[in-house]
Amino acid sequence: MLIKIFQGDYNKVQKDINTWADVYKPQIVDFKQSMLAVEHNVLILITILYETTGESKKVQYKIEK
Repeated sequence: MLIKIFQGDYNKVQKDINTWADVYKPQIVDFKQSMLAVEHNVLILITILYETTGESKKVQYKIEK
């Protein structure tokens, strides 16, 4: 399971998750995303349940606004 908390720009979030997926090539079983506005900032909580795999397929993450 991977749990990440981000603050700020969603483009950085997409890049971080896509880089992780490119390196580890996980088979994603379940995915949850939560967004919370705190004053002038946005907090993003991402929870990914995954299994490792030897396949080299490309996985991409795109934030839902």
